[in-house]
Amino acid sequence: MPPHLPNEVLLAIIGVLRNSKSTHERPNGPDYATLSKLCRVSKGFQQVVEPFLYNYVKELNIPSDGLTGFTRFWLRKRLEERQDSADHSPFRRAIGLALYRLKICDADLEGIYLLLLAMLLPEVEVLHFAPNTEMMEFIAEVDRPGPFPRLQQVYAEGVETDWEGCEIGMPARLCEPFLSPTVQIFRGIRVEWLQHIKWRTAERMSLKSVHLANSLCNGTGMSDLLSRCPDLETLSIKWADEYLQHVTEDDFPYYDEIGETLRRYGKNLGELELDCLQGNHYNCDYYRSDEELQQEHVGSLQELTRLKTLRLPLDALLGQEVDDTQSPEEEEHGTELQAPALTLSHVLPSSLEELELMSCSSSEVERLYVRIHDLLATGRMAYLRYISVKGYVGKFQSEVAPLGWNASILEHRYTTQKTLLITRN
Repeated sequence: MPPHLPNEVLLAIIGVLRNSKSTHERPNGPDYATLSKLCRVSKGFQQVVEPFLYNYVKELNIPSDGLTGFTRFWLRKRLEERQDSADHSPFRRAIGLALYRLKICDADLEGIYLLLLAMLLPEVEVLHFAPNTEMMEFIAEVDRPGPFPRLQQVYAEGVETDWEGCEIGMPARLCEPFLSPTVQIFRGIRVEWLQHIKWRTAERMSLKSVHLANSLCNGTGMSDLLSRCPDLETLSIKWADEYLQHVTEDDFPYYDEIGETLRRYGKNLGELELDCLQGNHYNCDYYRSDEELQQEHVGSLQELTRLKTLRLPLDALLGQEVDDTQSPEEEEHGTELQAPALTLSHVLPSSLEELELMSCSSSEVERLYVRIHDLLATGRMAYLRYISVKGYVGKFQSEVAPLGWNASILEHRYTTQKTLLITRN
């Protein structure tokens, strides 16, 4: 038996260990028995899993020596001896001060303490966690960072409900203890990045890829992320529409603020996805006029000179289309809503290779013909290989063959939606 199990095995087990108060997410009896046996045969795995295992044991009131043959006193002593070094002592002192200052009850004290000590384990390179918010609130209060020194990938899943029983996202600040300077990949589900995080270190992060699914991120959150990650290459955000109804006006993810942040901090991005799901983005609790919706757009991304792949709704990029016909009242007052002056050639960087526009309603089709034709006619998109439009309606009636391009409509087997695909000949 090697001194410790392969990282792949460790990570697979860590991925199913969740510090949750809900009974249905806890391991069952056979799972505990399996973990107990693994603890006996592998010292490396034992160091990683026991803090989590004992926490579950404590909550379920199962005698600890009936599972592993070890007492909680032994576990605590073993972890303290293992981590008793000059490098770790500042973090250990910070743990003690934080636990004392926060007045944590005795029932939770040891579980939190052991979890904090586990953060110093050197073997862990990939971490999956679905944190209990209350425990993470305590961990976030520890002043000195001390997370896994070799950690490279973090996968976080926020599963919380508010007082009404509605699902809410996990604040990004609760992920901060695990986003050490060594981490290169961060994937989050149900994460809300709406405010600046109080980072514990001024050191820049090494993040190369960030994917946030079923999450919320506004201009402030994106600024906080991008300003600390100068080497970020891939940014993908898929908005959680059901959360928008609970977001205040100040925290709302306005496209113009996001565009300004991208132009300022996103110059090294090679892949950008903003899956905003247009219909629900505009369905918020406070009134916004057509003029405001028309003016709100990401706008020019030409300053992102390394961008190769772009995915987002057409409206998010150029602004929402509004009816440019005048009502009798508008004719009387001489007012008219003008369609946005921006075109694709105005906003896209010449480095782009792949453009994917999400959703296109029937009212947008005619304008889309003109915009795509004008973009290809400029000849400035030398690296562009294809354009796709999901949820396309109708036929593509713009003549692009003389420009060296081919247009086709792809029908999906199990849905009525179609995809417009334009490729270079």
